[in-house]
Amino acid sequence: MRHVNRVLAALLSVALIAAGALLIIEVIAQRLGSAPALIAWPDVYAWGSRTTWDETVIRVSCIAMSVVGAVLLVLELKRPRVRRLTVAGEPEGVDIAYTRSGVARAVQGAATGVDGIRNASVRVARRSVRLTALSASTETSAAKSLMEPVSRAAQQQIDDLRLDPPPRLAVSMRATKR
Repeated sequence: MRHVNRVLAALLSVALIAAGALLIIEVIAQRLGSAPALIAWPDVYAWGSRTTWDETVIRVSCIAMSVVGAVLLVLELKRPRVRRLTVAGEPEGVDIAYTRSGVARAVQGAATGVDGIRNASVRVARRSVRLTALSASTETSAAKSLMEPVSRAAQQQIDDLRLDPPPRLAVSMRATKR
């Protein structure tokens, strides 16, 4: 959302600068007694004078702007994706944290360090770590027997990182396809 905010802010600032420059040009043209320079303001003013609040074009415009504003508000109030996971027990005034990818690599390393595990993929969220381990065996029963050692190794790694709050671990095992 940060990139979208920057683009929207840039577009809004360019639009405001252009509107301000246009207003200055039109005021100067009107003060010099000439016709409107770029936009036929008298026609726009006349349309605004004869248009009432209960006309369809005004209602549709107001509804559209309200919907766009509500959508932007909801998007801004949504919690951002966690980028750093803080460490518990840090000294006063010191900010210590791990990146999500760093935590994922650490847990993946702990899981692949277990004998019989070929590969592991890890997804780290704000409050959870999902580990999917691939056993070297093609048999499902052999893969299931590795669930306990992999879970223990991954949980030990998470405990060693001392994350605050500690995320819950979800482990799933898969056997290698033939």
